[in-house]
Amino acid sequence: MFGICAASIRVGTIRRALAAAAAVLLFAASSAAADTDKISFDFPLPPSLLGEGSSLINKHLRAFQSALKSEAEIEIKFVTDTDSWDKVIARLETEHTDFAWMPPYYYARARYFNPKSSIRPLVIYKSGSSIRSPSCIYVRKDSGHKNIQDIMAGRVHLPDESAWAVLNGIFADDPELSKYKIDPTIFFTGFKVLNRESSARALMFKTTDAIVLEPEYLKHIVYGNKPLADGIVPLVCSKPLPNVIIVYRKDMDERLVESLRLVLTNMHTYESFKSLRHYFRISKGMWTDAAHEDLKPWIDLHKEAVAGDWENSYRKTVLGK
Repeated sequence: MFGICAASIRVGTIRRALAAAAAVLLFAASSAAADTDKISFDFPLPPSLLGEGSSLINKHLRAFQSALKSEAEIEIKFVTDTDSWDKVIARLETEHTDFAWMPPYYYARARYFNPKSSIRPLVIYKSGSSIRSPSCIYVRKDSGHKNIQDIMAGRVHLPDESAWAVLNGIFADDPELSKYKIDPTIFFTGFKVLNRESSARALMFKTTDAIVLEPEYLKHIVYGNKPLADGIVPLVCSKPLPNVIIVYRKDMDERLVESLRLVLTNMHTYESFKSLRHYFRISKGMWTDAAHEDLKPWIDLHKEAVAGDWENSYRKTVLGK
């Protein structure tokens, strides 16, 4: 989500930087700027995120709104009640929203099924020195499981369709499993879609045998007074995949696009956003510029999902539709 590192600068620096950027882009008319400095941002809000409940997340979103308005003179409206990524994509394509927080799998799907899509990546989350990180199949540390064969006929919890694609990708990349055309629908006996925190806790309570989760995300989840990562271990992981992105409509006012890009890529160093600092501190991360080419691993995985009919198997096997 949003966060800050320890460095700070004088209040107002963002505003001066944005003013300079606006001048370069030849948007000098203040009256026009006043009319356009309002944006809508889709942020589908699960029951919990990064180990925090929705009420605390909403509090931090309000803090971001306030800081952005004060420093960049941009009013942002968060839309948190959209209940599917297809609806977020539709809102972007029909100009009902301007920006959105989005897992790259759904960006890849939007661009695949609509080559004329107006959705473009703005920034991508960078953890440490990389914009990529794997997803893993986790089991309890005390389970005794050593490899994926040990959880055959087990139950798996996963957060969404992108995790289903990752799970299928792990099986497709395994020489033995792929040799005998064994996929998750054959290998496991039960699936449940559950948000990341709840899935991780279900694993600790022994109500599932395995979960699919990103190691970087796991750093944020606490079990009791200890990091939940202390009690679970990865059996196998995917290839590193691009991290979460923020997207925008390509027909947006260029000044607003560049203004928000500037704020996001620098907010981890600004005192004005200090209430959000912990998000970045945990993962040693920041937002950085993103391009379509950066997301190629997810684009390739989505193509593999289409070819393997994984999206239909998700609906039938996981969702029971």
